[in-house]
Amino acid sequence: ARRATLYQAGQVTGPGTLVCDRCGAETHFTRTGRIPPCAECGGLEFRRPAPRDDSDSSRQQGGEN
Repeated sequence: ARRATLYQAGQVTGPGTLVCDRCGAETHFTRTGRIPPCAECGGLEFRRPAPRDDSDSSRQQGGEN
């Protein structure tokens, strides 16, 4: 099994998306910067989203019946 790399609040990260390991909220970075605590839950650990991120966003917009 592949282990996801965890990123800690306060570390420097490059552009891209980090997902809170506690609540799943996404934080988007447009440039290199320090990782803040999660805006939703205050979590301090993050991971990169799964590679198939595009299919998730289109599914969310469709809604559920």
